[in-house]
Amino acid sequence: MRDIPKDLNGRTGRGEARNRQVDAVPPVAVIDLGSNTLKVTVATIAGGSDPSDIVVSGGGKFKIRVISRVTEEVRISPLAGEPEGAVSPRAMRDGAAAARRLLDAALAAGATRERVRIVATSMVRDAANGAEFCAAVAAATGGLRVEVLDGLAEARGVAAAVATDPAFAREPLFRVVDLGGGSLEHILVERGAVRFEGSRPLGAARLTRRFVPAPAEPIPPALLATVEDAALSGLAGFAEPADAAVRASPVAGCGGVFSVARAIFAAREGVAFRDRSPVLPVAEVRRLRDEMAAVPLDDRICPALSAQRADIFPVALTVLLAFARVSGAAAFRETGRNLRIGLIAQMLAQSPAR
Repeated sequence: MRDIPKDLNGRTGRGEARNRQVDAVPPVAVIDLGSNTLKVTVATIAGGSDPSDIVVSGGGKFKIRVISRVTEEVRISPLAGEPEGAVSPRAMRDGAAAARRLLDAALAAGATRERVRIVATSMVRDAANGAEFCAAVAAATGGLRVEVLDGLAEARGVAAAVATDPAFAREPLFRVVDLGGGSLEHILVERGAVRFEGSRPLGAARLTRRFVPAPAEPIPPALLATVEDAALSGLAGFAEPADAAVRASPVAGCGGVFSVARAIFAAREGVAFRDRSPVLPVAEVRRLRDEMAAVPLDDRICPALSAQRADIFPVALTVLLAFARVSGAAAFRETGRNLRIGLIAQMLAQSPAR
């Protein structure tokens, strides 16, 4: 457990709360080199008002306006036949090229090179040749440095993002589970400060590769049970609530598995994504997992679930079920916030133009 007496935007002290318009703040961009997809978000401080603006509080209030979001469906985690624990030549080549395209998108949206941040997380952090991959990305982007975030920096970024979600902004105590392809992050936020953070190598792509030899085929219940047991073992001593207050606290769900599940439920209910409740009860998650695992890959694919994610989706849902068992969570609340928004909030909070 770590006690971190800073606010979620990286500042000590309270600061004076203020709500003012800011004009002509140069945009910033964060490129996230994730295990399954590479993404960029470009944003600035909002002057005026727009319903989609993201309000950031803590040490001074301001609003983020997202200008552009771009996704590259490139998986840098190992595919079948590629070595474990390393970035393959295929991923090295495709990942660097995708990072270049994302940089071009950020520049086209108004960011300058000096205000673009490239970050990598679990996959690159754990890869034996992670430094080589970072060098390849730097070469492809004209020398931009890749920051390989440690677990604490990643957790702080995710927590900062979730704190901008109105559903959690006023919660005195909440938990966050961020599930990616390589790792699962668990964060406890109390009164605006990260009180506990941790990361475990329980990402959906990692466990699928380890336990599911044919992810395009239906996955037998016994195999799902093996995956869940492995996740339970990895979560032991990590996700258990410290007391009744933590057990009763809401859980924010970050990552594609949550947004995809919500989108699937919205489509089945005939409503728009925004009109579908973000609350995902564990019982619904389990039914969806069982349904997806029982069919082959082609039958999992739908407008909300691409082939790039469909092979690991049943395992992702299984990891969430294991987390729910250990943590006592009865539901997850999908949040549209993510690591990129959290890092952008931190960058803009320190902008001289504010």
